Amino acid sequence: MMRKTAGVLMLVLVGGLVAADTKGPKDTKDTKGVKAKVVKIDRDKKTLTVSLEGGKTVTYPIAGDVKLVGPRGGVSADGIKDDRLKPGAEVTLVMAPGGKTLREVRLPRRTRVPDRKPPERRDR
Repeated sequence: MMRKTAGVLMLVLVGGLVAADTKGPKDTKDTKGVKAKVVKIDRDKKTLTVSLEGGKTVTYPIAGDVKLVGPRGGVSADGIKDDRLKPGAEVTLVMAPGGKTLREVRLPRRTRVPDRKPPERRDR
């Protein structure tokens, strides 16, 4: 009887420690980023040149593990070829630990093309 009680007590204690783990993976939505404006994209060299808020221009490599995330949280399937990643676009850069490489680039919403007409509605 004493062994069963001690076993149950150990399971509850270990379960509580696992649930209280604060060093687990962090959600990227809570991570603050650095606002920047895209200056140049070199798709062949896979680099992104941006102008930071202070006016400093920096070039970052876009490695395969860098996520390009839309405004609603979806990851872009096009990667560096995404049409929202263009000169003049306002983006948010999320840096990897150490602050020298990118972990994520948050893209702006797509802008509507003013020349395009909406499709005609067919009334049934």
